[in-house]
Amino acid sequence: MAKKSEAILQLSGGTEWLGQVREVRHPLDLIHPLRVMDRRVAAGGRLPQPSVPFPERHPYCEFNLVLEGGGDQFIGLEKVKRGPGDVMLIGPGIPHYGTLMEYPSRVIVVYFLPVLLFEMGPCGDGAHILSRFTSSRTISQRVVRLPKTLRAQFVSHFEIMLREFDDPKPGWELSVRARLMDALVALIRWEGSTGQTLSNHSSSPNWVQIEKILHFIYGHYTEPLYIEQIAREAGLSADNLHTLFRDTFGMSCVQYLRAYRVSHAASLLCLPEARVTEVAFAVGFETLSHFNTSFRQFLGMSPREYIRSHKSNK
Repeated sequence: MAKKSEAILQLSGGTEWLGQVREVRHPLDLIHPLRVMDRRVAAGGRLPQPSVPFPERHPYCEFNLVLEGGGDQFIGLEKVKRGPGDVMLIGPGIPHYGTLMEYPSRVIVVYFLPVLLFEMGPCGDGAHILSRFTSSRTISQRVVRLPKTLRAQFVSHFEIMLREFDDPKPGWELSVRARLMDALVALIRWEGSTGQTLSNHSSSPNWVQIEKILHFIYGHYTEPLYIEQIAREAGLSADNLHTLFRDTFGMSCVQYLRAYRVSHAASLLCLPEARVTEVAFAVGFETLSHFNTSFRQFLGMSPREYIRSHKSNK
């Protein structure tokens, strides 16, 4: 069976990406709400190498652990050094990027839909942990150097999650979720023991409404959707919906919906004999021109260029 995780190619570049943040494809849905990737780079040049071809800004939560190597991590306009034992927590819509400076480099990354944590209760532990990803943070709060007492435990959790995802056996998803939750609980408990209150959600948004909105988007993104319709599902006005999404994810509901559609379109375009027009309508775009514009905005190339790029890389 071919592995579902993947390595990332090396490309040269600087910090010009900060003004050109685009979406990256990690297609997830309610049936497959998480993904685990193994990013490895064996060697690089003397100059810093970007860890991904262009900056990431996706509609998912990201939790990753550096196992080997090091470099600079950019989140927005902030920068911090990263090395083995560092974890990073990123919520939807947050632009981030890294450069590699020490080799070999290895990072295990877990992507998951925000609603994954709602199964723990949108008013309880689920919201408590999700706020650790979505609330406003400094880069030093998003990139955390684990204490030695936790590093071996986290390496074990991430290695098992990757192994279960790459070679799925009955119960693999329950195993991955359990390890993910164990790691997150260990992190926030350690932070609490050091006097930090980074996961305090006393002023967080109404997660019950957020859950309704996200479930509605995930279940209906292939259909024509309008802001008034989405807001009505959550019992909100269009203006309140806009404010809620901005405050929670740092992006509008329209942007989130478009990003989610484009991420699924990119996945479909990788299939043999994919047709751009059919894919555009399949993921909910009402016109081909709107699809082409959105795709280029988020991925930096047209759908046809993306198909050619995928075939070339393959």
